[in-house]
Amino acid sequence: MLNKLLDAADDHQEQAICEAAFVAGVLWRCPTCEWDNPGEAACCEGPGPCRVPKPKKSS
Repeated sequence: MLNKLLDAADDHQEQAICEAAFVAGVLWRCPTCEWDNPGEAACCEGPGPCRVPKPKKSS
């Protein structure tokens, strides 16, 4: 569903959707390559060799 929303969004809408997705835990950004990953991914799924583990939630 998120991909369909992002595909249909203009740049401003895409930014707002991504920000909401990060807050909701639907996306997380790899701290190394800065690739956006699905919330359920245990490690970076970005292109290339980066497979950094998902950052731990800070309490």
